[in-house]
Amino acid sequence: MIVEPHHHKTTHSTKYHVRFADREFFTENIALLLKSAVPISDALHSLSLTTKSRTMQKALAQMGSDIDAGYSLTNAMERSGIVSRQTLALARLGEASGTNAADLAATND
Repeated sequence: MIVEPHHHKTTHSTKYHVRFADREFFTENIALLLKSAVPISDALHSLSLTTKSRTMQKALAQMGSDIDAGYSLTNAMERSGIVSRQTLALARLGEASGTNAADLAATND
């Protein structure tokens, strides 16, 4: 079970509305980076440098801040609002089972 940190204040999060292509870009690439053992913060930073969407860049920056504040990847994704419920469910399953990258990659099949 993943427990979120209690030591930080509840921070404001913005739900970003991004295009389907941007969500697809995110799930494909985050899965690839995590499978390659790239740390989550580095992966998010890398994706923010390669996306052309300002909205996606802002969402990725927020997710990076959430990760740095101690949130899990799934909770950071949920707070950003950029992924579907299905992707969140698979990511939660992956975090619980230790197969996060494989479960995220499955959302693109």
